[in-house]
Amino acid sequence: MGIDASDPIDFRWSIIVEGPGIINPEPEFLVGGFYNGSFGLSFDLQGFDTPELTISNLRPGPASLRISFIGNASNRCGNIATVRAPVVIAQHCAPPPPPPPRCSIADVSPALGDAIIDGDDFIVFINSFSVGDPSIDPVADLAGSGESGLLPDGIIDGSDFVAFINAFTAGC
Repeated sequence: MGIDASDPIDFRWSIIVEGPGIINPEPEFLVGGFYNGSFGLSFDLQGFDTPELTISNLRPGPASLRISFIGNASNRCGNIATVRAPVVIAQHCAPPPPPPPRCSIADVSPALGDAIIDGDDFIVFINSFSVGDPSIDPVADLAGSGESGLLPDGIIDGSDFVAFINAFTAGC
């Protein structure tokens, strides 16, 4: 906020918090270096009594909130306020759960498996096997290397087909 005046100016910032369950929100002056307000909203602040307000370490709490800041400047000639500067705080969402682990090498559909061996897995495997090139579609490259012989070897051949059919009939 910029003000040009000959007399000393006092600056103050206020906050308005709006959201579920908040009826007729009122501006609240910010004081000190920390705000701990409604619905778990809290943050560190610098410059609550200067022309520039800085917010850091925002902790939005569990509810989706809309907050607005209003800058106020006053001296012996009067008081002036800025228009509301709105900020939207989205509700914190947990990351999506990881996909279920593949239950067998036959669990190829969807791409990372869904812990179910079904016709979709069979179709995805047969389509990939028909392509015959693991550089284009590696799904069917299931076997051929490693001590167990069940590690991809860069070749799609009969050993991959046998490995898939054995795993498919065994299920999860």
